[in-house]
Amino acid sequence: MLDLSYDLPTVLPQLLRPWTTVPEAPAQPVRLIIARSRYGRVAVAKATDAIVSIMELADGRKTLEDLAREAGLRPAELQATLQGLTELGAVRFSTGS
Repeated sequence: MLDLSYDLPTVLPQLLRPWTTVPEAPAQPVRLIIARSRYGRVAVAKATDAIVSIMELADGRKTLEDLAREAGLRPAELQATLQGLTELGAVRFSTGS
């Protein structure tokens, strides 16, 4: 995760359009997830409160039920968030042994 003092993701789409003066990023904190998939694709996404909580709590030992409870999420919310993080390349699951 990357904490920034300016909301750069808000400005990036503006940079793709024609402009004569450089768009200014709002001075507001933003937390980003930067991940690389197993295929080498780099992705960046804004981290929601749910994502931050999951990333801080996930230790490889907790069950999904424990993680959902400790993060204050319903199991379906946790599953959807983990699916998105997996597609982004931010988390990987092991089957254990």
